[in-house]
Amino acid sequence: MNALGPRARGVRRRYFGRLVILVAFAGVWMGAIGWRLLDLQIRDADTYRERAARQQRSEVVLNPKRGTIYDARRRTMAVSVETRTLYAETAKVDDPASLAATIAPLVGRSEERIEALLQKSGHVPLARKLDRDVADGIDLTAFPGLYFLAESKREYPMGSLMAHVLGFVGTDRSLAGLELRYDDEVAGEAVSRHVLRDGQQRLVVVAGSLGEPKAGADLHLTIDATIQHLAERVLRETIESWKAKAGNVVILAPEDSAVLAMASYPAFDPNQFGDFGPDERRNRVIQDSYEPGSTFKTITAAGAFERQVVHADQIMDCGNGFIRVGKARIRDHKPFPELTFRTAIAKSSNVCAIKAGQLVGGETLQQLIATFGFGAATGIDIGGEHPGIVPLRVWDIETTAYASFGHGLAVTPLQLANAYAAIANGGTWNQPYIVKALERDGETVDVRPTGRSRRVISKSTAYQVVRLLEEVVVSGTGRKAAIAGYRVAGKTGTAEKSDSGGYSETGRVAGFVGIAPARAPRLVCLVMIDEPTVATGGGEVAAPAFQRIVSEALFYLGATPSRQPMGWSQPVWLRPAEPAEVKVAKAAGEEDDKGEDTETEGELWTAKASG
Repeated sequence: MNALGPRARGVRRRYFGRLVILVAFAGVWMGAIGWRLLDLQIRDADTYRERAARQQRSEVVLNPKRGTIYDARRRTMAVSVETRTLYAETAKVDDPASLAATIAPLVGRSEERIEALLQKSGHVPLARKLDRDVADGIDLTAFPGLYFLAESKREYPMGSLMAHVLGFVGTDRSLAGLELRYDDEVAGEAVSRHVLRDGQQRLVVVAGSLGEPKAGADLHLTIDATIQHLAERVLRETIESWKAKAGNVVILAPEDSAVLAMASYPAFDPNQFGDFGPDERRNRVIQDSYEPGSTFKTITAAGAFERQVVHADQIMDCGNGFIRVGKARIRDHKPFPELTFRTAIAKSSNVCAIKAGQLVGGETLQQLIATFGFGAATGIDIGGEHPGIVPLRVWDIETTAYASFGHGLAVTPLQLANAYAAIANGGTWNQPYIVKALERDGETVDVRPTGRSRRVISKSTAYQVVRLLEEVVVSGTGRKAAIAGYRVAGKTGTAEKSDSGGYSETGRVAGFVGIAPARAPRLVCLVMIDEPTVATGGGEVAAPAFQRIVSEALFYLGATPSRQPMGWSQPVWLRPAEPAEVKVAKAAGEEDDKGEDTETEGELWTAKASG
């Protein structure tokens, strides 16, 4: 007999039903959780694993220290110093506006910029590469969420010295000069490390290290800072004295075309390169091209001697200062009836240079000019070199005439100086260079160019040309380049600048290129002054600057003074056979003046000439 009454049995059934419902609900709930766990741990495991990794792990790139750049005597020209970069963990910054107002004046940035950076998520750099004294002025304990990381910054301890050669480095990359050209070697090799952090972004462990950063290689230059300083100082003073627009100086060692100095003005400070414009940062020695004017008559003379169509003592008809070539009538800076060729070069006669070029021939002169390296980049180990401009068409009589005295083509200062270096080197052209060695981990690698030399003229011709150029300094337009105790060979030039398809009425380029000592060359120096206004002649403006630079440089280098007085002398065994019509007597109009001639502008009726 059932002990429970109907009422009890009803209650029992109700509780049992409720239990079934509860158990069923719990089963469904547990099933849903199990399904979700299955979904999270199996189906979407990779997705969440990647998300967790992104939150816990980050990759830190450790940049290496850039190599140091040294001059020829191991003076430091560019070096990397340790700085600090200020970072913010933005999640821990409670009041971005207040923090920006406090930090901005300390790091030299605007409040708006700092506050905008603090609106980003994660770890944000607020100020890169702060100097140590600036970083020391920031109390990190007063600013939760801020921290420093070490970075290196490029410094140039000698300021603007050699700036156009060295170039400069921006925040994260090289931008110009040797810094850019040799960036792969100097920058070194960075490494990456994976950093694990806990939920509060605190560093827990460093994993996956790929080693230490590999420091960059050091560069050893051919440029001597003392000679470079001398060139820059005299160049600046010359430009200021003659109220010129700009200028440049390049000095080469003639035996291998190593660059001993390369100066441009206006100058700039690579430590503050952003404060200067492109014109001030321009390396004019390799990037600017000019019509060379009378300095190019040396190349014409070399062709004439090489072809044996002219002798130094040959009498040449100067046409009383005029010559007609095609439709053009060209005149000298002063009328000469007759001159020997050596005196014509010394007095910078355009007419005689044209006649010598005509004897050489347009095709031969064009080939010789190309052989000397004009119309093509020299290959120097610094970027941005201009190839110059040489007409490629077949040369007619007018093109040949203009080229004979340095018009109708454009050359860079480096190309012209290197052509003179080839003459001083006995007729062998070499590729100029600035970096002589790379050094890393105590090992030095010679990187001087090899296999980039060629003979352009014979030794006999080179000897004759140098003697010809000595006469320019002894009694011609280059007398102000003379250096007491040394034989000097060189050539002046004054060219008008091109302007809107013609020639400028006022713009001149005054130049002088010289070899010293002439008989045992140690230096080839080019001085080029752009748009001088007080005077314009190369002999008046550029030659004295050459004299100042080279006289001090020779003393610094310990060059032995010449034992014989300067003057024209040429061993008989080096003289080429004289053409049948050669006369050797002193020509009419070839006076023995030692101080009256000055180089002035010759004129061209269809284009202006150089003197």
